[in-house]
Parts: sequence; structure tokens; C-alpha cells
Amino acid sequence: IQTEVIKMIVAKDGVKYPQAMKKLKEYSRSKFIRLKGIPEEEKEQTDEKITELLQYLGFMITEQAIEKANRVGKPNNNPNQPRAIIAELSNYKLKLY
Repeated sequence: IQTEVIKMIVAKDGVKYPQAMKKLKEYSRSKFIRLKGIPEEEKEQTDEKITELLQYLGFMITEQAIEKANRVGKPNNNPNQPRAIIAELSNYKLKLY
């Protein structure tokens, strides 16, 4: 799939391969958000936590808009430094609002 996208980018924009790879990386990351500072709990549902936080902040979002969400990094026992959460949104346009 990636090679097809690169071919389309090169054909459409006439860009060189390294530039096409850069655009592909940007596109593939366009649906991801990173959230820091959210306290960790045992057996937590990170997608629910994100939905609750974003709704509190005034965003109109549902759990279905989050494809997956996970904590990243090694677990630590310091509650003052919770691990970040990476979430993949169902649509990159949700990131624009």
C-alpha cells in the first residue's frame, strides 16, 4: 500500500522519492494525538479517558471516533509522572478542531 501511495504522490506532485516518503510519514501520523499528564489507573480504559477529557474541554467526540489508544513507554511507579497516551482517531479531520 505504501508504495502505491508513494507512486501516486510522485506522479501527482512530481516530487522526488525522499520528499514522497516525508509526505507519506506526515499522512500516516495525521490521525494520531499524544496526551500527557493524564493520571494512570490500574486496568484503565484509555479510550474512555480520552473521550471524557475531550468532551469536558468542549469537543464533540464519541468513543467511536477513537480507533485505539494506548499508554506508551515503560510502566513506572511514580504517580507524578504518568506515561503519555497515544490515540489514533478515526478521521484526521477530528484533529483539526
